[in-house]
Amino acid sequence: MRIGEFAAKYGVSRDTVRFYINNGLLIPEDSGAQYQFGERECRDMETILRLKEWSFSLKEIREYMSVLRVSTMVEPESIQDIQDFFDHKKAKLEESIESLRKICDNIDAESKRLLQRDMPQRKKTGVPLQALPLLMCPYCGGDLTLEMAALDSRYVYQGTLRCDCGYQVQVENGIVKTGNLYTAPYDSPDLKRGLYRNVSENFVTYLQRCKDLALRELQQDANQKKIILEGHCNGYFFLYDHLKLLNRDNIYIITDKYPEVLEMYKRNIEFLNLNLNILYIADASIRYPLKYHCVDILIDFMGDNEHSLYFQNFYLQDMAPYLASDSMVLGAALSYSPNAKSLTALHRKYPEGSCYGYNKNLLEQYYRRAGYKCDIQPIGVILESSDQYSFECHQKGEKLYMDYFNARKNPGKKE
Repeated sequence: MRIGEFAAKYGVSRDTVRFYINNGLLIPEDSGAQYQFGERECRDMETILRLKEWSFSLKEIREYMSVLRVSTMVEPESIQDIQDFFDHKKAKLEESIESLRKICDNIDAESKRLLQRDMPQRKKTGVPLQALPLLMCPYCGGDLTLEMAALDSRYVYQGTLRCDCGYQVQVENGIVKTGNLYTAPYDSPDLKRGLYRNVSENFVTYLQRCKDLALRELQQDANQKKIILEGHCNGYFFLYDHLKLLNRDNIYIITDKYPEVLEMYKRNIEFLNLNLNILYIADASIRYPLKYHCVDILIDFMGDNEHSLYFQNFYLQDMAPYLASDSMVLGAALSYSPNAKSLTALHRKYPEGSCYGYNKNLLEQYYRRAGYKCDIQPIGVILESSDQYSFECHQKGEKLYMDYFNARKNPGKKE
C-alpha cells in the first residue's frame, strides 16, 4: 500500500503520515523511491489513533510502542510495564479532571459574580448647556432658540431648538434629532454590536493597535480643552471605549444616522457615570446643525469607509465646513488595491456610495489636496474576514489593508 492510499484509509494527510515516520511511530518499508505500508503499519496506525483519542501525547505513544516492538507481550515484565504505563497515564488524567473541575467551578463563580454584581446607577444626561453655543441653523446660519425645554443646571433633556427662518430640531431623551432619517435598504442599526463580534482575531488586534496610537495622540494634548467629533458610530466607535481616559473638559460630539444607535450608546455611557459633556446628534444627512469650524479633532475610525458606502464625497470633504482651520484628524482606514475584485463587490452591494472608498492611496491623496499633512502607518493585512456587513464583499485571499493615519491642517500653526 502506498502512502496516498494509506493516508486516505485512516483519514489523515500525507504530511501527517510522514511526520509519524520521521518520529519513529511508523516504520514502513522504504524502497528508496517510495514507502510501502503493510499490516504492521496498519496495526501501528490504529494504535496511534486510538491512543491519541485517549489524550496520549506523541512522546507517550512512542514510549508505548517501543515496549510493543521489543516484546511478544507474554512476558510478565512487559505486561507489568504496560500496566504501569496505563496506571500512570490514568493518574495524570484524573489530576487533569480534578483541575478542570476546579476551573469549571471558578468559571461558574465568575459568571454568577458578573450576573449578580450591582450595576452602577445610571446617571441620565442630555444636551450639555456648554454645547448649545455650538448649534446653529444649517441653512441660514442663524442661532437656535430653545423652547419648551426640560432641563437642569447642566443638561437639556427635552425641547425644541428653533431658528427664525423656520428650521427646527427636537431634543428627545437628551439627543438632538433633526428628523433626517435613513430609509434606504442598504444598512440597518447594529444595536447588538454584531460588527465587533464577527471579525477575525487579527482584525481586532490591528484595530487595537490603531486605537492605541490614536489614544496616545489625544493624551498628548490632554491639558487643552478641545471639541472632538466622531461620526458613523453605527460602524466603529473609538470614543466609546476611551471616554474615561480623555480630558473631562472636552466637549464630545457623537453623530449617527440612526437615533436608536445613539440611544443605545448613550444609555451604556450613562452607566459609566463619566460626568462628561457629550452632544449626540441623530442626522442621516451631512448638514448638521453645527457651527462652522468648531471641531478641533475629528475621530475617523473607518469613518471614511462607512461614509463612502452611502455618500458620494470623501468623509473629509463633507466634514470640512465643521473643522477648525488647524484641525486634526485621527483614525484608521481599510483599503484594497485599485484593481481588487472586492471593490467591485462593494460598489454592487452599496450602490449609493462612491468609487473613492476602500481604494488604497486615494485617501492620502485627497487629504494632501485638502491641505493636510497626512502621515499613514501600515498596521496589518487581512486575507480572510467575516461574511457579514461590508466584509461579505471581501474576496478570499485578496489583501484588505488596515492603516492608521494622523492628519493635521496647517501643521506648525499655533493657537
